[in-house]
Amino acid sequence: MLRSAGVNDVLEPVIKLAAPPKEFKTLISWADSQADALMTARLMVAAWPARPKLPQILFAIEFASSEEAQKFEPQLKGFLPKILSSPSSEGSTRSADGKNESVPGKTKATSSPALPYVLQRSGAVIFISDVAFTPTNLRPTGSRLLAEDENFRQVRSRFNSEPIFLYFDVGLIDKEEQERFRKLEEEEKKRQESEAANAQKTVDNNVDESTPSPSVPPSPDDKDDTGRAASSQTIGTIDATPSGLDKIATAFWFGRPRWPQAIGLGFAFESDSYVVRALLINSPDLKGSPIPLIPHLITGPPLTQEAAAILPADSELVVTASLDYGLMYDGLIKTLARQSELEHRGAAQPIKGSTSESPFAAYEAKLGLKVREDLIPLLGNEIAATMPVKMLGLGIKQPATPSATVDQSGDAKPAPPPPSKAEPVIAISVRDKEAVKALIPKIMDSLGFPGASSLGKTEKRDDTEFVSYGDVVSYAFVGNFLVVSPDTNAVRHVVESYLNHQTLASDTNFKNYTRWQSRQLLGQVYVSPALMEAYLGITRDPDSAMPEKVRDFLSRLNLMAEPITYALSDEGLGPLHELHVPKNLVTLLVAGIAGDTNQPPQAVNETTAHIALRTLASAELTYQSTVGNGNFGTLDQLIDQGLVPKDLIEKAGYKIELMVVGAKFEATATPIEYGKSGKRSFFIDESSVVRAGDRAGAPATIMDKPLQ
Repeated sequence: MLRSAGVNDVLEPVIKLAAPPKEFKTLISWADSQADALMTARLMVAAWPARPKLPQILFAIEFASSEEAQKFEPQLKGFLPKILSSPSSEGSTRSADGKNESVPGKTKATSSPALPYVLQRSGAVIFISDVAFTPTNLRPTGSRLLAEDENFRQVRSRFNSEPIFLYFDVGLIDKEEQERFRKLEEEEKKRQESEAANAQKTVDNNVDESTPSPSVPPSPDDKDDTGRAASSQTIGTIDATPSGLDKIATAFWFGRPRWPQAIGLGFAFESDSYVVRALLINSPDLKGSPIPLIPHLITGPPLTQEAAAILPADSELVVTASLDYGLMYDGLIKTLARQSELEHRGAAQPIKGSTSESPFAAYEAKLGLKVREDLIPLLGNEIAATMPVKMLGLGIKQPATPSATVDQSGDAKPAPPPPSKAEPVIAISVRDKEAVKALIPKIMDSLGFPGASSLGKTEKRDDTEFVSYGDVVSYAFVGNFLVVSPDTNAVRHVVESYLNHQTLASDTNFKNYTRWQSRQLLGQVYVSPALMEAYLGITRDPDSAMPEKVRDFLSRLNLMAEPITYALSDEGLGPLHELHVPKNLVTLLVAGIAGDTNQPPQAVNETTAHIALRTLASAELTYQSTVGNGNFGTLDQLIDQGLVPKDLIEKAGYKIELMVVGAKFEATATPIEYGKSGKRSFFIDESSVVRAGDRAGAPATIMDKPLQ
């Protein structure tokens, strides 16, 4: 692997630009010199032991024969101290139970500390571990091999060609956790029984012949759900229950995780991309659950990818999924019922016979229908969302307006205008357009926009129309989809692209870079080359903050912009996640990060000043929307509110100044000693755009060029 192009393309910028530590270079050099001896060997790593007297982490190098392992052992024994610690005595070392023991074949010496690792060989395998252990403990008599585990066999068979493979036995981890909790419960029960016995014994010893004062036992109705007697003092309850929409969102995103039985990961280096695959082996009751941390996300039938046929060809970030709304609704109702039950249990004075009402009930009453029975059947299973990559907060500029195109008949077609705002567009497949169209005014009313139907403005394009409600929301029915966005121009752009046949399905990049995806596609993410083009633009801009040596390094590589693609599928074993990242993009990012870690002091000061101004602008926006009541704050006010660190004005090599006038502010960062502590001066205002230029030590102004 070390000599493969996939690894070298990442190592090269690290070695040349990052100035890595001597130990890292030594490791790379030594592994390269031993490549022939390791060509037929494989490295295995095991961690998180489920039994005692085993190391917490274990490395094993397996050779083709015992002779090869025996020959390689002295090489490894002489090399490891160079990168892990200074050479020390090969004497006693800790065992897996924490005791000192002598390692066979090593001379005992107690005058020097033990090595931070243990190296030993058993047959054709060389072990490196944090503590000493007996190799036979890895496989006790009568125990089952990992290769005999059905989940492991399924995952390993699926990833048999990946050079790097990881397996997580989640079921075993869960079993271990349950056993630990069981023991803790038993210990707690014994402790409580012991305390109760001691308390009873104390009471018996203190009983006298006098008649105790009468007391009124608490009524069963005065006990809370734990059986403890409630206080006679009435405590007013504060209604902190969130709104219905908040409840639904909380239940959807923060439900109890539903972990699979096992997870397998495979990493592969293809000719033009790095590939990461993850296979989840779910239990039967988790069918259709692809993401453990989002338990109510349930996939539906395979996608027909109709959304790609209506979304614009210049879409930069597209997420598509097939969802089973019925199962998702049922799961949410159960979760909301459990939450309501817990809320009633925690109430100071629960009302007898009270029943919780579903958060959907209020909306169902306004709509005059049932979500499960009437609304969900109107929807298809496919849903898609698209947005500009600049919404990711990466400083991406809006792409230039595309030019007109000519179709096969020779007729020129006007290019659709790009969206004017960085707003997302959501496309939801529908089965009955007319029924959904009739529901939209009612839905607007139920969401707090009364009389929305009278405010809607309708525009027509051929036989397609879209409706806008001011600057709140716009929608249109395009093909079999309901297209919705807060931006009217974004919806108009979808309609124009669809009518001009300039859709994502016809885009060359989209078609070529998604060919690998399975027919059993359940979800898809497509990031167009626009993301990488933005990074490449930074490398070509002489005024950007990128170090010159990084720019020179990248200019020699002739990198081409390519898209990022992801797919979720199910081939029968379980949810399979697969991500393809262009090798060019990884090289670009690694080079940028490597260059940032090895900048000269002057460049470090400039980067620090740049970050300081961005931090200051972010703090101002927070202050304005909170205690500022629409106005920005002075530096002292921001510091008092804890929005910026106190040492912000004392950044190394730069003087930072802030001027505030009501709802406007200007901040500058100027080198204290021009040419030594820094050359460029920086400027930012309420637009949050950082500007920079070489002002010969004078402050930058709004006239300077924006910094990417």
